[in-house]
Amino acid sequence: MSKSLRVTFIVILSILAAGLTALFVLLIKNDNSFFIFNFLSKESEELIIDQTFENVYDNLTIESEEGNIYIKHSDTEDIKVKIFGKEENSSVKADGNTLYIKGDTEKCSFFCFNHEYARIEVYIPINYDKEINIDTKTGDIKMESFSSALSNINTSTGDITIEELKDLNIKTRTGDIKAKKIENADIKVTTGDININEISSVKIDSTTGDINIKKVNYYLDINSTTGDVEIKEIELYQNSNIDTTTGDVEIGETNELYFNTSSSTGDIDINNNNRTAELELKIKTTTGDITIDN
Repeated sequence: MSKSLRVTFIVILSILAAGLTALFVLLIKNDNSFFIFNFLSKESEELIIDQTFENVYDNLTIESEEGNIYIKHSDTEDIKVKIFGKEENSSVKADGNTLYIKGDTEKCSFFCFNHEYARIEVYIPINYDKEINIDTKTGDIKMESFSSALSNINTSTGDITIEELKDLNIKTRTGDIKAKKIENADIKVTTGDININEISSVKIDSTTGDINIKKVNYYLDINSTTGDVEIKEIELYQNSNIDTTTGDVEIGETNELYFNTSSSTGDIDINNNNRTAELELKIKTTTGDITIDN
């Protein structure tokens, strides 16, 4: 092997060694699930907590490093908690008006085979009108209909599925969001699609992912970097905004609105644009078409 090839080979090995060292540091910290490789992972079936509490709490706080969370209807007026996982990593405790729920299994680092993650089930009366706060790093969240409740959700990786809520605040890095009916929502997502059936007022900040909404009933403010925006029906009662960098904007039925539109490199096609309307929907795209078929 020539001297130049030996030098090149040493440089490549040095770069690989530095990269692997950095990777192992992140794995030791175990604060980023992206660097964890799970094989044949499944939900834990080991029931370790099964408790019932009176419905006297203004705040339910649910935390999990790695696990799926299910918020369901209770068949009584009480709150019931079931946790499947490891007892030493899970707990339920009351502190004043807050019920703290934590469920986890053993942490997984690097390569994990047959790894089990936690399953948290919380049963709440259907008329619950207080706060449901969820904080998780890795795991899906599924919530049934609680039309009077407020939910704050903060997650790194996992899909979120909600049937109905009064108020919803979501901050997530990676994962799709699906909701049937929400009154007010503030959604911040880095990577993931958003699908909503019906909503009154919505604010969305999305980096990468499509946004699909069937019906908006009052107000919208959508900012998207990469992804299409499609809204089937709009009935606005406040000036609203859609701003995208790369992606098409398609809107169906609307009430009487003035569409203030601009696109740097895309086509604009508006069926009915009422320039004397009291309300304005401003739509701006850099690369993408704007189509309003009202």
